[in-house]
Parts: sequence; structure tokens; C-alpha cells
Amino acid sequence: MTVDKDNGGLNFRDLEGFNLAMLDKQGWKLITNSFSLLTRVLKAKYFPRNGFLDVNIGHNPSYTWRSIQSSIPLLSLGYRWKIGDGRNINVWTEPWILSRSNMRPTTLPHSSFVNLYVSHLFDPVTNSCNRYLIATTLNPQDAADICKILLHSRSMHDTIVWKASPKGNYIIKSAYRLCMSLTSQDNNTTHISGDWRQIWSSQVPPKLKHFCWRMLRIISSNKVQPSSSRSTMSS
Repeated sequence: MTVDKDNGGLNFRDLEGFNLAMLDKQGWKLITNSFSLLTRVLKAKYFPRNGFLDVNIGHNPSYTWRSIQSSIPLLSLGYRWKIGDGRNINVWTEPWILSRSNMRPTTLPHSSFVNLYVSHLFDPVTNSCNRYLIATTLNPQDAADICKILLHSRSMHDTIVWKASPKGNYIIKSAYRLCMSLTSQDNNTTHISGDWRQIWSSQVPPKLKHFCWRMLRIISSNKVQPSSSRSTMSS
């Protein structure tokens, strides 16, 4: 029922996923607004030496902290860095290379360069790549992709942005969709094929739409079952 209408569901809201997206918004405030009262209070108590995304649950946590901390996995998948001066972005652990699916280099870091930051990779005056450092620490493909990024003009400071938002702002709806897509993958959810969009966009009463939806689900499900039944019988 919580699957979207284009994939054969009714697009009902999954309350657990929606609550997680709401909690994710609080976590978003912790990583983007270090001056807020909430951030200062929680940081002083639970992560005085680390960033929010790197913190553990801690000893005897409050319900509020436990709830917000549960949003870290989703938040970690939804954010990226917009490069400014590069001083806050670890080359290896942070998402910042737009041409990559996980936005990180594929090169395994040498122990001498574990704490390498993006600011080390370019000249702050000429705005050009430190090609020697890049070539000696990263593989050719990483080096080529990084030099393309660093040759662009940059703002003063690094900023965290939400991947799914054109303006970089956190959007609960997109976080909810991300959460549900991950849930579908974990549960091996199979989308039933069918011309669902035509049903929901048709100019007929809602009751008739739902009747057609039920019939198409039955027909589509029956198309899948015979093959599985045959494979069961043959085994």
C-alpha cells in the first residue's frame, strides 16, 4: 500500500518512514547550524569532539537524543558538500565528487594522507589544482574528475547541501522517498508492472479508479504466479 501509484501501490504514507524523515530534519539542523541552541546543547553533552554524523549513541542517552541519532544513516546518504575553500572536507570520507555515485574517490588512501583535505589539493591564490599532489595520491580517474571540480570558481566557505534539492535545502518529502527506496531494497519489494498512471489520470470517479486498480493488480499478480508455480513443481 505504501508503494507509489506509478508502481502499483496506493501511495499511503509509511508512518515509520515519515517519522524518520522528520527526525532527519533535526539532524540536518545539527550539521548545518552550529550556532543554534539545540546544536550547542546536544554537542556539549553528546559529541563535544566529533561531528554529529560520526557520533555513537553514548551512555544513558535521552529519548530525544536517541531519536535524533537514529536518523544518521539516512542523513549520511542524503547530504553532500558544496566546495568553498575546502578546509572542512576530508578527501576520502566526505561526499564531494559530483561525478561519482557515492561522491568519493575510489583510491585507497595511504596512511600518510589519511587527513588530506580538499583545501590541500588546490592553490588558494591561483585557484588551480596542485597536479603533482593529486597525481601522487590519487588514481588517474580520480585525479581527472577532481581537477575538473577544482578549476571552477568557488565561494568562501564549504557548505553542506541536500542532494535531492536544486537549492540544497533539506526537503522532508525527498528524505521520505529516499527512506522508502532503501526500505524497498532491504525488503526486496517487487513492483508489479502495469499501466498504473493511466488508471490514476483517467477522468472517472475515484471508486472506479480503485476498482480498476484492484483488477489490474490481480491480473498482473496472476501473470507472475504460473512461472513460479511451474518452477516449484519441477523442483
